[in-house]
Formats: sequence, structure tokens, C-alpha cells
Amino acid sequence: MANGDDWVRRFHTGAVSATAAGIVDVAPGRSTPIRMLGRLMRLPPPAAGLTARLCIVRRAEGSVAHEKWVRTFGAVRLATLLVRAGERAAERFGPVELRMRCLATSSDVWFIPDGAAIILGRLSFRLPGLVAPQAYAHAWSSGDRAFDVEVSVRIPLLGVLMSYRGHFMEAAE
Repeated sequence: MANGDDWVRRFHTGAVSATAAGIVDVAPGRSTPIRMLGRLMRLPPPAAGLTARLCIVRRAEGSVAHEKWVRTFGAVRLATLLVRAGERAAERFGPVELRMRCLATSSDVWFIPDGAAIILGRLSFRLPGLVAPQAYAHAWSSGDRAFDVEVSVRIPLLGVLMSYRGHFMEAAE
């Protein structure tokens, strides 16, 4: 199974574009303010067994990878831009940049929060930890060219904005 396990790492941190399709369970935030924020951001509504697709379009500039991550949950499409250099990653959703460390083994990949900023043009304003959104993600091998994933986006003081858990398999682009 070593080749199947290694595929999880290559899918999430490789040099070529990749696509996977699967089924996810989406859980929204619990408080009224966080649910309202989720609706304003057009995040997917809560659902079990929702069809999902993840397309990662990559281009490299030296040792830096520029990636467009397009996640589709049912009819809801979320697109983010991610820049990866070594184990550092910065993912943008509108003006918010989530900074993470990306740790990968042959069978697991973790994205661990490492700060956040508001980006306005060329200006970057680092957010204090007390209010900085945090994204946690863990993907692990579940068979040949298949993986399971858990993702949670949290805002301190408000709670979980959105989380999902699912199973994906390699798909044609």
C-alpha cells in the first residue's frame, strides 16, 4: 500500500494539478453570529452525505508553489489561493490570509495554524491571535488513491465557522 499512501502526500503537496471527488458531512458553526457570518461568506449549509469535489491547479515558480484550490460542496463552490514554500503555506479567501505549517508523511498531511492576516493590496496586517481565524486540516490514506479528510475553520471567541469530514478518491479533471 506504500504507493497508495504516498499518493495522499503527492495529492496535497505535489507539483502537478490534482482532482478528487467524494462525499462529505458539513457541520456549521453553532452560535447565531457565526452562522450569520457563514451565510455572508456563502459557506455550504449543514449537510450529511453531500457530494464534493476538490481541484488543485498548481504552477511552480522555483521552490514556491502557487495553487488554486476549488472545493465544491453540492452546489456551493469555494475557491482559495494557496502559496506554499517548504512547510509554510498561506491560503487566501478574499482579504483574509490563513498562514499554516504543512507537515506531510507518506500517509498523512496536516495543515496547522500559524497566524492570519488581512491583505489589502500590497499591505499585510497580521491579526493578533485573539481574533485570528485558524484552519486545521488532516488528510490520511484510506486506500489506493483515496483519502479521508477532516477540516475545521475556527474563529477565536466565536467558535467553529465551518467543519467537514469526508472521503475522497482520485477523479479525472
